Amino acid sequence: MQCYKMNEQEKKRTFEERVREIEHGPPLHPSYSPTSGENCIMAGWKTDPHFRAPMVCLPNGTPVFTRDVVLFYHPHLGFTKGLVTEFFKKEGCFDVFVHIDVMLDAIQFNSVVVGADVTLPNDALILYEDLVVPLSVVYELALPPKCIVQWDGEHKHFKRFDDQETLLYFMQNPWKFKAAGRKVIMVPLILFSDDTSGNKSRQMGWHVNVHFVCCSDSVSPSDMARPISEDLARLENEGVEIYDAQSQEKVLVVAPLMLIICDNPRASELANHLGSAANKFCRICVNPYMIDEERTLEKCLDQIAAIRSQPTVQSAKEMQTLYGLRATANPMLEIRVNLYRRIPIEVFHTLLLGPYKYLLKEFVPKLTERMKDEVLARVNAFPHSGLTVKMYGNVCRYFKSFVGRDFKGWAQMAVFVLSPYLSTNERKVLLSLSKVFQIAYCNFFYVDLVLQ
Repeated sequence: MQCYKMNEQEKKRTFEERVREIEHGPPLHPSYSPTSGENCIMAGWKTDPHFRAPMVCLPNGTPVFTRDVVLFYHPHLGFTKGLVTEFFKKEGCFDVFVHIDVMLDAIQFNSVVVGADVTLPNDALILYEDLVVPLSVVYELALPPKCIVQWDGEHKHFKRFDDQETLLYFMQNPWKFKAAGRKVIMVPLILFSDDTSGNKSRQMGWHVNVHFVCCSDSVSPSDMARPISEDLARLENEGVEIYDAQSQEKVLVVAPLMLIICDNPRASELANHLGSAANKFCRICVNPYMIDEERTLEKCLDQIAAIRSQPTVQSAKEMQTLYGLRATANPMLEIRVNLYRRIPIEVFHTLLLGPYKYLLKEFVPKLTERMKDEVLARVNAFPHSGLTVKMYGNVCRYFKSFVGRDFKGWAQMAVFVLSPYLSTNERKVLLSLSKVFQIAYCNFFYVDLVLQ
């Protein structure tokens, strides 16, 4: 997306041919929203301007940054100036699309606004509306006008920008100065962190674009994160120059941290949360017992500062218990990533090693020996053909040594195997957990039309 390249067939088409195709095609929708999920694949983190591509290259090779003024072709207005605000792609389309603030001269404005009869100086343009156009109809860079007049369509009046407002509006993208003529490539990073519990993991594999950073059995994650956070800050604020073998030129790579993938214990540690043993054991919600106010990075930073400002150790501990936070130094809080929004919920500990594990530990001791034998028989008779994991052994005897794989198999059959022994409330709990399990682990769903 950052460096748009034409295929051989497109290279044979001249700009005039592309213009004729646009003229005979459907009109461009002026109110198109690139963040709408119906027409655009840029959902979730992709709509965050911090991770969006700051530039693309025109078919003729000219680099265009956001906040640049360009000359583009509109089927009804002809060649028109506009200010580029963002680049994106639509689902199912190869072409890159550009969101542009359209600027019209007096003749163009009078042709689109019924009854308008406006006269403007030659160096002034009217800021009319935003528009989405394909990159292929953007012709070249253009000089910004010396004067901007904004049209308010709702109240039908003009507002003239003063010199300060005009200067701020046409302020160029800072990456354009940092690039110094080089192309800018946006490569969001994903950081993975885990505690191997003393094991030598061989599951990393030889994946492309996965790089092992550091490991230690004596240094805490916060201490290991200090040099890493410094590198991450440099990658997202300054970028790094590398040589692109495909284009055979030096480019500036900007790599902001997009996500941190880790389990719940490590996520709590990175977010300065006290963990699952605390009174406020949820790192997402302030009140862990109901859907209530969510934790935010700004609020947690204020609470950590309040803990550090306490005059005594005892009062600091009381504040830590009150907020459910630690006041230790954390370099990950110094980078731009929001640790309370950019660490996805990890399903394994949240679901399998959470309610399924503790419900099983609570339920089995209540069973008589006869019931345990019946449960074992029901498990052995249960059809395993549709399960992703097969259950082995005596569930009621060895459940304390279950690992994640065993709980995953148990979660798929528990509501059926235990149904005769459950109370109404217990059955409701397992049914609700089964629905959550389906959403968390299933990639597709079969809909029984007969039951609907």
